[in-house]
Amino acid sequence: MTALDPDYQAKWYQRNRERELAKQKQYQQNNKEKVQAYQKDWYQKNKERIRAQQKEWDATDRGRMLRLVRVRKRQALVANRTCDCCTQEDFEKMYTSARQAGMEVDHIHPLSKGGLHCTQNMQLLTMTENRQKHAKVA
Repeated sequence: MTALDPDYQAKWYQRNRERELAKQKQYQQNNKEKVQAYQKDWYQKNKERIRAQQKEWDATDRGRMLRLVRVRKRQALVANRTCDCCTQEDFEKMYTSARQAGMEVDHIHPLSKGGLHCTQNMQLLTMTENRQKHAKVA
């Protein structure tokens, strides 16, 4: 057996798996900026391939089912956290104006953190700003 033999490599990895994972984790912790820059660069280079794979996954029964689960979970969150002061028309206006401006509607205090689905708790953000904010309180 030599180091180039795939069977040898697989067995070596299994014997040393924990040590290698610990080394990898340590490297990532010590080089966060470098790792993030690499990941961002890799994503930019492979964006189309990732989207194609995502579309392919979404077309499968499991992909459709999981996407539906996420949508239903979100709808339940919204339904349970809707205020009394806003009407459906208020929400439609907010989302329509966002779409026309090429922006997204963001909850200032996220639903996942106890915020209400209320126009007073909503703001328009660009897609980039919204992704950076994620579920943080503004």
